[in-house]
Amino acid sequence: MLLTLNQALDHLDTTLKALPGMTEKVSHLEAFKKDGNYIVWAEEGQDGDTFIADDAPLLQSLVGTVDYYTLTERDTMVSKIQRALTGAGIGWELNSIQHETETGYIHYEWVWTIGSDPNGEDGV
Repeated sequence: MLLTLNQALDHLDTTLKALPGMTEKVSHLEAFKKDGNYIVWAEEGQDGDTFIADDAPLLQSLVGTVDYYTLTERDTMVSKIQRALTGAGIGWELNSIQHETETGYIHYEWVWTIGSDPNGEDGV
């Protein structure tokens, strides 16, 4: 059974917060005055077309980003994030690695994809 849109987003949030030492360092949409290393994730919309059969939507693919900001070069959390996403059944692609010159952070960005049921009801 596929997750609803909200269940899929909760699944991603729970997966990221379960990373060692990251429970309080994971934010949705934006992070305010975070110290040390932290994660920000956001949903961006639908990836491609909704799968339709008999004129009814059956599957939609949600897409968004996970951004990890670290001051540690070759940070082992990068591999932990990738393993956690894979283990949770969340598709991902490492989109970019950037150096933020103003803050000194190394910024990793993954694009994630989760299938969801566009007709599902939350709490059912």
